[in-house]
Formats: sequence, C-alpha cells, structure tokens
Amino acid sequence: MISIPLLAGSAPYALAEALQWPIGFYRTLRNAKGFYGLLTGAALLGIELTFIAVNPIKALFRSAVINGVAAAPIMNVIMLMTTNKHITSSVRLPLPQKIIGWIATAIMLAVVASMIVTLL
Repeated sequence: MISIPLLAGSAPYALAEALQWPIGFYRTLRNAKGFYGLLTGAALLGIELTFIAVNPIKALFRSAVINGVAAAPIMNVIMLMTTNKHITSSVRLPLPQKIIGWIATAIMLAVVASMIVTLL
C-alpha cells in the first residue's frame, strides 16, 4: 500500500511533463485527459503490485537505488548546462555555487562508482 501514492503521484507527473501534456490536479479531466489517464494507470499498477508477490519496501529501495544511479549523470549535465554561456546567456552561477555543485556531482559519481565496484 505504500507504493500506491508514490507511483500514482510521481510517475504521471514526470511522464506527462516529458510529453508536454497539460498536468496538475487543478486541471479538469477534460483539460488533462492524458495526465489523469496516466494517474489512473499508475494507481492500478500500484494496487496490482500489492496483490502479487512484490515486497513494496524492497521495490521502494530498488527504485531509490535506480534514482541515485540516474542522479549522477543528470547532475553532471545540469552542471555543464549552468556553466555554458550559450545556454545561460547573461545569467551567471556564482563561483561558490559552482564549486559546491561540482563537489556534490563528484561525490554522487564516486558513490555510484563504488556501489558498482562492490557489486562486481
């Protein structure tokens, strides 16, 4: 039962936003059919997971690991984008924030690399 709100809330928002569909609970069903369809599908999938032999805590843990692994390259791309003058135009990231951002990115990459090494 723990996985139902997580699946039903986060996945439809991310997918509908990636597909550039109208999103948000403030919209009516008529204005955001795709979003509400994804929401319904995700809720049904979460309910289905409750009735099959999937441990929801293990599923949440595995999804957190996948998110952590995905975060490292995403952070790298974000840092490259924020330091690219063609993308940010006249907006500049202050040096302390650049340093903190790159340190956090390096730590994430190191953690993911060490996790992969320990699995091998």
